[in-house]
This record gives sequence, C-alpha cells and structure tokens, in this order.
Amino acid sequence: MMGLEMANGNEPMLQTATSGADDDRLWVPFVMPMLAGPGAIVTAVSLSLRESETHTVPVSTLAASAIAAMLVLAVLLVAALVANRTSMRTRKIFTRFSGILLVAIGFQMGFTGIVEFFGISV
Repeated sequence: MMGLEMANGNEPMLQTATSGADDDRLWVPFVMPMLAGPGAIVTAVSLSLRESETHTVPVSTLAASAIAAMLVLAVLLVAALVANRTSMRTRKIFTRFSGILLVAIGFQMGFTGIVEFFGISV
C-alpha cells in the first residue's frame, strides 16, 4: 500500500507520521524496504533454502547479500549530498519511481509465493 501511495505522488502515511525533520522524510521510502523490510528477510531465506539443495553453504546468497550491503552503504553515504542538491520536484519524481519499484517487488514476491505454494511449473 505504501508503494501505491508513493506511485500516486502522495506521501505515505508512514512517512507523514514521523516526527523528524523534513530531510528525514526522504529516508523512509528509500531505506525501509531495503534494510528493515520483511521482504528482504523473506527473499534472503528463500534464496538460501533454494540454494541449499545444491551447496552446503549458500555461497551466491551470501555474495549477493554482501554486494547489496556495500551498495546500500554507498547510497547512504551519497544520499545526504544528493538530498541537498535536489529540488522538491526531483524528490517527488524519485518518490514515484520508488513507489513503482516497491509495488513491482511486492507483486513479484506474491506471484512467486503463489507459484511455489501451488507447485505450478513456469
């Protein structure tokens, strides 16, 4: 629902409920799905379970997690500089784009769960 609100150009309810400064509002749609979202945990667990059939240690899942952590670190370090140099219009465009990505990830995870639950071969 947060992704749909963002795709419509509205500020998500979670974002407007924060009591922080205006600069902090940019972090909620950006950081929340990547770091603390349940989707990240479910994805890591399902990838490691799928890979455990072929290896004893989920090597590619660990490598992907390390790469993702490095990318998140780089984005968080650069985000303060970018936030200071962007206009409000650019932030709205970024919020809409992030909303579309969030909705797409949610649909993909839902469809993958349905396919795996019913044992449908694609």
